[in-house]
Amino acid sequence: MFSTYLGTPTLSIVASISTLFFGNLALLLILVDETDNAFADIYSTAVSIQNINPRIRQRVMAFITMLIGIILAIVIPLEQYVNFLLLIGASFIPASSIIISDYFLVKRRYTDDILYNKPYKVNYSGVIAWVVGFIVYYLLTYKYPYI
Repeated sequence: MFSTYLGTPTLSIVASISTLFFGNLALLLILVDETDNAFADIYSTAVSIQNINPRIRQRVMAFITMLIGIILAIVIPLEQYVNFLLLIGASFIPASSIIISDYFLVKRRYTDDILYNKPYKVNYSGVIAWVVGFIVYYLLTYKYPYI
């Protein structure tokens, strides 16, 4: 039974670990350790949604978030999670690079007046730089991973 899983470990990582000596103990320790991470994710989502709409009760939103997470975990194959992580990387790495470059290279000092009292304007050069970074990240990840 477990030899099938060992031949294709991506199908069931849990089954592969459970075949190891003390594998079930390791799975239990991982479950206990990761419970607080899941709670923090669910709670922060509920608080964020409550900030957007204060009429929604936090406890109800946490329960709905938990149900959505469980359903997504059951429905979406584990192999797709890697693509999600790469999409996050493609989004945040260019954005972080723009923020760091603006702070250390451009060295434009932002005062409270500039940040909070001026009408909001879109920095189109920053948006274009982010789009270019996103496309380059995507191409290097999916089209040309050997580079």
